[in-house]
Amino acid sequence: MKASELPKTRAFQDKFTRSFLTSTKEVSKGYYPFESKTKKYTMNFPSGGKVPQTDYERNEDHYEFIYGEIEYPGNSIGVIRLMYDSSTTNSSVDMELSSLKRKIKTEKNFQKREVGTNVAYSLPIKSEKDYYSYGGYIHSTNSSGSIELIYTEDCNNQGKLCKNLYSSSAKKHFEEILLSVSFINEEGGR
Repeated sequence: MKASELPKTRAFQDKFTRSFLTSTKEVSKGYYPFESKTKKYTMNFPSGGKVPQTDYERNEDHYEFIYGEIEYPGNSIGVIRLMYDSSTTNSSVDMELSSLKRKIKTEKNFQKREVGTNVAYSLPIKSEKDYYSYGGYIHSTNSSGSIELIYTEDCNNQGKLCKNLYSSSAKKHFEEILLSVSFINEEGGR
């Protein structure tokens, strides 16, 4: 398919980001299906998102780091920092959550949710000015591997009308990404 025939979204207009997207059909409004280059997980990716090639790292199918920049309609921008690690297991969850707490400098407890065969943990991170941030961790109960996700959204409107309008959208955008993660096991199943 030619670039001119692709959706006119930031995600599809960027060649490197497009290499992760598996369909031009939205999986939910404003999100496209994204498959990791490790071939170990899929998730929903925002149509306004871009993964700069210079901010991407991968070690075969063992490790992947994605830094994504997202432009939303209106005046908000988002950033995702996602790390996939194939070596984590169900028995290392407490250690991984403690590590994430240290990174985001909090002692708060995570909210735990079961999503199919996955277990997701999330919490809001203390924000400054008009930034809304969330930390998350998700793993499969059926296989090794996990994802750590830190999401930040900035109103980008010099503080006008941002506090109430964007705090709920930031949580919605974060959860759309985190809770859509589907791990792919060794046999190719989910």
